Amino acid sequence: MKIGRGDWGTVPLTHSYKENARGLGAADMAAGFFARRGHRASGELAYHVVDVMECCLEAAREGRAVEVGSTAERPAALPMGLREGEVD
Repeated sequence: MKIGRGDWGTVPLTHSYKENARGLGAADMAAGFFARRGHRASGELAYHVVDVMECCLEAAREGRAVEVGSTAERPAALPMGLREGEVD
């Protein structure tokens, strides 16, 4: 079964922050605090990312598939239409 196009293609950008946006996670965290909502760069997500990276290293080292034990809820995307320098 073939999935996808089978070649490279251009995907249109639909959200702001198309360039390097260092500090965006910290800005979202602060905005979430003041709006009394969660933020996208949660500890749960960070733990899952590290777990995936560790499993990739273990799989490469041992030459076998390694099951990732953690999960994390996918954070909501930034809303469309934000101006550069804004978070929701």
